[in-house]
Amino acid sequence: MRKILFLWLLLVCVISIFPGCSWLSSLLVADERVMYDGRVYTVVENVEVDLKKGTDSIMTPIGSLRSGNTVFKIDGLPVNDWIYISWEPNGLYRLGLYKCEELRMDSLEGFNPTKVEIDGERCCEIDDQGVITELVNSIEHGIEVLDSEIAFITPMYVYKASFYSNNFPNLVYEYTLSVNDKQEYYVSARHRGGYTKIDNVFEEYVK
Repeated sequence: MRKILFLWLLLVCVISIFPGCSWLSSLLVADERVMYDGRVYTVVENVEVDLKKGTDSIMTPIGSLRSGNTVFKIDGLPVNDWIYISWEPNGLYRLGLYKCEELRMDSLEGFNPTKVEIDGERCCEIDDQGVITELVNSIEHGIEVLDSEIAFITPMYVYKASFYSNNFPNLVYEYTLSVNDKQEYYVSARHRGGYTKIDNVFEEYVK
C-alpha cells in the first residue's frame, strides 16, 4: 500500500512539473467525452459506482482506451449505455463513470430512486416510495445558492445522502447534506460543487 501511495504522489508531482505531458495528465484527469468501441460516452458527475460491494464483484475489465486507461463493464448494466474507466487495471483508482452520449439521465428524478441511505447522527435506510419522492422533490426544486453567498454558509453538521435505484443496479447517486447554525439545509453534488438550499424534509432522518 505504501508503495502504491508513493507512486501516486510521484506521478502527481511529475504532472505538476511537466503540465505539457498530456499522456501523463490523461491518467489522472477524466475527459468529458471518450470514444470506446465506436461509441461516444460522456462523464457522469453525480452518479458513482457503488464500490462498497468491491470492484471484483460488480465490474469486469473489457478493454482499454488509446490513453491506456482500463475500461470496465458494470454488472447489471449494458455496456452500450454505461462504462467505468480507471487508470489502474483493478479499478481502484477511478477516472469516472461514463454513460452513452444518447442516454438521458441528468437528474435525480430521472434516476428513479427506490432506496435512500442517510448517514447522520444515526444511520437511516428509507424504502417508502412516498418518502423518497418527497426527498427527491426537495432536492429537485431547491434554490441554487449564488457563488457570492457560498462563503457565508458555515455547516455545523455534514451528512451523506445516498440514493439507489432498481433501474440502475450497482450505481449510487450521492449528495452531501449540510446543516448550518440556523437549521437550514443544503445539498451539494459530489463533483459539481456549489450548494442548493432545500427545505428541512431530511431533518427527522438525520437526528
